[in-house]
Amino acid sequence: EQQCLSYEYPLLTDHPLKELQENSKLKFTFFSISEFNGEDCSIFVAPLARDRSIHVWVDLEADNPQAFLRTEIHHNQKVLRSTDVLQWRTGEDIRMKTMPEAGWDCDHNSLSGQLAHLDIRSMHKKSIQLQDALYSLHELSPDFALREILGLTGDVAIVVKVPHPPELSQMPSATFAFSSLPIGGEFAIDVPSGRVRATASSESGPSERHITLALDLGKALAVKIEDPMGEAPTRCLKLSLEELDFKSEDLIMPAVGEFDQVDAIGASDCNHFRYYGNGGHLQSIDFWYSEEDDSLCRFELKPRSQGSSTSDTVRFEFPTFLPLFEPGPSSAPFKGKQDTWAGCQSADPSGGSWLRLASSSQKETSDLLPGARKLIELGEALGTVGLLPPEAATTLARMIVEMPSDKTSPGPRQDLHPSHTWQNDDIRSPLLKSFTFSFSSTYPLQGEPPGEGSSGIYGRTMKTKKSGMGEVRVDLENRLLYMRSEAKNLSDAIGMMESKVIYRADQGRLWARTKIMGAEEFQQCWQISTAEILPVPPRGLALNPFLRGKHAGNGFSVPGNLAHAHALADKFVFFISTDRRVELYVDDQKALAYISVDHLDHDVSAGVKVHDWSTAPIDQEWFKPGADWGCQDVQLDHYSEMLADWDLIQIFLPTEPDEWERRLNLV
Repeated sequence: EQQCLSYEYPLLTDHPLKELQENSKLKFTFFSISEFNGEDCSIFVAPLARDRSIHVWVDLEADNPQAFLRTEIHHNQKVLRSTDVLQWRTGEDIRMKTMPEAGWDCDHNSLSGQLAHLDIRSMHKKSIQLQDALYSLHELSPDFALREILGLTGDVAIVVKVPHPPELSQMPSATFAFSSLPIGGEFAIDVPSGRVRATASSESGPSERHITLALDLGKALAVKIEDPMGEAPTRCLKLSLEELDFKSEDLIMPAVGEFDQVDAIGASDCNHFRYYGNGGHLQSIDFWYSEEDDSLCRFELKPRSQGSSTSDTVRFEFPTFLPLFEPGPSSAPFKGKQDTWAGCQSADPSGGSWLRLASSSQKETSDLLPGARKLIELGEALGTVGLLPPEAATTLARMIVEMPSDKTSPGPRQDLHPSHTWQNDDIRSPLLKSFTFSFSSTYPLQGEPPGEGSSGIYGRTMKTKKSGMGEVRVDLENRLLYMRSEAKNLSDAIGMMESKVIYRADQGRLWARTKIMGAEEFQQCWQISTAEILPVPPRGLALNPFLRGKHAGNGFSVPGNLAHAHALADKFVFFISTDRRVELYVDDQKALAYISVDHLDHDVSAGVKVHDWSTAPIDQEWFKPGADWGCQDVQLDHYSEMLADWDLIQIFLPTEPDEWERRLNLV
């Protein structure tokens, strides 16, 4: 791919302007004699701007005494660059055009889809010498201009800038179609007026419905449900939002996205960012955005698991995107004020209707209409990336839309899942009994970014960086562990790999299930007896594994914490073997923020960024393998060494007898 751009000729406005003009009056002076390639050369020196000077090697005995053999650029008695002339050409040997050829197809100041930026509009320190040369060529003598141009040889400065997430909160309105198979629809947002209009058509079958949603912030929320087959009556309910007042900590606020890479989606090159949920039922959001088209490309949403050990990724595609508020014809009945919304009855304010708001955005969603579920997920994702106002995103995240019944509800429906506020325990409390967190991981931290080679100072021992994400649940009292992790784009053939591990010390067993999705799908599960290789500590002794950490200091920055770069943490260090060191970063809420595991024998490290830390009690269903896992027993000898040395268990459920004995002696 190639591109040609033209620029306005730059103006030099900073302080070296006068210095350039003064230096242009100075000539070359003899400096010394030196040998170059077996030839005796005279060295001449002349000043350049910004305390630089140019040294030129000339063979005065050559056939062409005007030719030079070498140039050096000096600054503060140091050589910045040297250039050796391999061939000197003059006159008819030089082919040069002062205007670009027609085939270059140059655009004038076109910034859309620009491959690279020549930074000559501002005084960037990487381009000041180029600007000096351009000014000299335009304003000063040809001799001095040539001198400044010679000072540019070898001075190619390339600055790679990581794309920033789009500032979608600055976009006043947007309308776009979406597809999340087997459901599709449209979404229209008008931020100044606080209006949201959306539609979704459900899959075919008994629950096939067309849903139209209208939201006017601070006024009302309406949902209309239609049966495309005409077998069920059209229903429409509206909820008054005039009394709705969210607490600031409950709002789904825009998060800070982390850039991953650039991916081709259809005909567009889209920047891939990852966001993490901040209060709703989404654990993470992978967001692709086309900077060239100023449009959404794709969402991949990872919901938080709600009462199940299964949590599937939800994908949204966006075939069209307009920076305008243009809802489709299905939203026509909701154009006027809320009291004129045709055919809409008021919903039961006590919560007994098929349309209602939950007390918490982290609600049970098993009874939701499929089309409504998509609008809820999409609304929360749009709020997290900043396109939807926080109040609107939070309202949609708490919306419940069920299949209307012909029967009238006998009375107010009770909230079957009331929210309880849990106060997290201090991570280093001796009374800590359980903990849960989601994570994003990188291994090895010293590796090359994806797509780059593994050569360099680390040689063959270094690998390409791999990233993953997942969740961990640990019951310390009963020595139970559950972990789900996934990694994407491991190779051309493997699109995603998901693994789930359950360890139960009370049964002396470990289950591991691996699922690979790509060109071909593969699934395998095995179980193993752990009684011999993972011994259980003395009965009644439940140790907080984090108490092993020795305090290494305060005020450490949490690695990779771009959203709160100013936040500082305490660091604690301990060893799980002679060659493996663990570093824990604990934030000001006494919660785990980051884990670093250093493999000292190989000089590589793994980094784990922790999200959603909680010490609340854990439902025991998490520690039961699913009936569809189909695990097979394997021989102990094949895996005993691996399990005994497994970092995950040794960090959270240590099995070292010496440690227990030492703690018992202290007691």
